[in-house]
Amino acid sequence: MRLLLLPLLLAAASAGAAEWTELPLPASSGVTVYQEPGTERSRHHKVIGYILPNPRQSWFLVDYAVPHRWRLYEVRSFKQWLEFDCKNFSMRVMARLYYEGQMGQGRLLVSERESPSFVSIVPGDPEEAMHQAACAYLKKEEEAAAAVAAAPMAAPAPAPIAPAAPAAATEPAAQAQPIYTPLDPMQPTR
Repeated sequence: MRLLLLPLLLAAASAGAAEWTELPLPASSGVTVYQEPGTERSRHHKVIGYILPNPRQSWFLVDYAVPHRWRLYEVRSFKQWLEFDCKNFSMRVMARLYYEGQMGQGRLLVSERESPSFVSIVPGDPEEAMHQAACAYLKKEEEAAAAVAAAPMAAPAPAPIAPAAPAAATEPAAQAQPIYTPLDPMQPTR
């Protein structure tokens, strides 16, 4: 995993100014948060995701309104690859890269490795907006599945019955025979 993380970090560091989408946050938060479209993905394949928890991952960029002190460095922005547990409202950092300039520009000051465990997201924090953006797909899929499940199963339309010729008055009335469709499980075998 560590060997895979290094090329990923280098690619993110050299990406420069990518297309970022701003997430809605109150101005009083002191930060502007962006998501890189197209980077959100599930950790596991869709089939495995039904069996195992399937965290959602995405890249985010955080710009500080004023320089922020982090250890020995004065940071203006950072990029982070986050993993969200959409069902349990928690997250963990996969990688974080701190920059001296706005929008992830300038010199890369320091990076952090992945955190071992998920932490709960505090409502109202910028991470809540990131969680909503990364997990939006899950809500759409659940709504679509619920709509399909709620729709009544349409029964196959019965075959049209041709009008019968009027029977002669001397013949007894014929008993109606049941009509079987190809999908009818009660169809007699011949």
